Formats: sequence, C-alpha cells, structure tokens
Amino acid sequence: MIPPQTGRRIASLVGAGAVVAFAAILTGPAGSVAAAAMALLVVVWRHDNNLGTCLPLAVLFLLICGVLALLIVLMRVTHPG
Repeated sequence: MIPPQTGRRIASLVGAGAVVAFAAILTGPAGSVAAAAMALLVVVWRHDNNLGTCLPLAVLFLLICGVLALLIVLMRVTHPG
C-alpha cells in the first residue's frame, strides 16, 4: 500500500511531466524549457518543507541558470564564429 503523501508526490510529478511533454509538442524546445521551469516551481511549492526554504532555493537555482544561459547567449552574440 502506497502512503497518501507518496501518492500525492507521484501524482504531482506525473502531472508536471505531462505539462512539460504537452508544451514540448506544442511549442518545441523553447516552450518545454519554460514549462519545465514552471513545473519545477509548482512541484517545489506543493511539496515545500516545514521551514519554507525549498521554494526560495528553487527560485535562486532557476535565476542562476537563467543568468548563465544569458551569459552564454551574450558571449555567442559578441564573439561569433
């Protein structure tokens, strides 16, 4: 028998995966990346710990990934070839 808490976690992860797959089908890679970021935040928000520290850490992680992606794009634009 699966505990109710584990069942809810599995259901939210499956739902997040379905949203990302649907976005990938409709919009391609860019949409799937955006949907994955939003799905990550929704799953973390739904299953945050009692201290409330998991959601801010997930937001910071996404901000760091966004800044790194922006730096890669800017380097590609300024140094072509």
